[in-house]
Amino acid sequence: ITLAVLEVGDCDLDGIIDGFDQPDDGLPGSTGEADWVTGNTSKQNKVLDNDATLSEPGDALEAHDVVETTEPPAEEPGNPEDAFDWMDDSDEQAIIPSQNNEANTDLIRAKGVQINLMNDSPKIPGYTFGTRYEACSSISGDFYEFIEQEDGKIIFAQGDVSGHGVEAGLIMSMARKCLTIFARQGGAPGDVVSNLNDALVDDLKGEKFITMCYGELNPEERTITWVRSGHNPVLRYNIHTKEFSEIKPGGMVVGMKGGKLFRQLLQEEVTHVQSGDVYLIYTDGFNETMNRQDEEYGFERMQHVITDKAELGVEELLDHLMNSVRQFRGTTKADDDLTLLALAIE
Repeated sequence: ITLAVLEVGDCDLDGIIDGFDQPDDGLPGSTGEADWVTGNTSKQNKVLDNDATLSEPGDALEAHDVVETTEPPAEEPGNPEDAFDWMDDSDEQAIIPSQNNEANTDLIRAKGVQINLMNDSPKIPGYTFGTRYEACSSISGDFYEFIEQEDGKIIFAQGDVSGHGVEAGLIMSMARKCLTIFARQGGAPGDVVSNLNDALVDDLKGEKFITMCYGELNPEERTITWVRSGHNPVLRYNIHTKEFSEIKPGGMVVGMKGGKLFRQLLQEEVTHVQSGDVYLIYTDGFNETMNRQDEEYGFERMQHVITDKAELGVEELLDHLMNSVRQFRGTTKADDDLTLLALAIE
């Protein structure tokens, strides 16, 4: 067998080889990043093996040179199963995208379960609740909860686990369940949140924390008792008087310190609701949303939407708030979850 060799000259052979070592977007496994979950973005590279060597640096093969080769010796008979090793390698490569698809399917199912954990807003004459929830990835660290007590009181709460993704989602589910158990046992709002903190502090080990706003509505007395653990202030706007204010009792985040210190720092604040009041609780992913110019959505834009759209009702107000932050964000990828909880008083 003869092999004609083209002229190589004094070019850089290593550079030629490196030129082949580039990612191939068409190869299996080179998936990109979807809007709701990060896939496997590693790319496989083609490898060019080169066993050829030149006798001396700078040597060149001319176009007319001919290299003679001989037939390779026949291989000795061996184990027939060795001939099928390439099939094993092929199967291993095929498992990778299959595993990715399975993981994505599990995330989709987990997202559905998490959404189903969120309770529907209670229906109470004279009081209208509404919620909006948007995760930046498949699993969220935000949550809201409604608990109807036997004495007619309504517990409503919103929480935000530090970080996001699967880890935050696991902590969120644990915190939400513990909160429901302690709230159903009764007691003052401060005691309920303090019990929740003591139940979680050993598990979170000071590495993760939860901000939370907890409200206890007494429809008969027309009062709300608030507790706030490091969460954003509650926004209060009255569509009749046009007054805008914040409700922000003191308290530290859940999961960092337990015992008496946490309870001592946790304050309760009682609000006497008025006709036309609108209350908004929101996670920091909302006001901290960034656009392509690295601008923050901020509080002033929220206030403008509330004062302009609150008269339309809770559902319309929440829709306008979500549309406003999405338009502000534009094509910038969301990097935190968005959760809103609103209450309007007739």
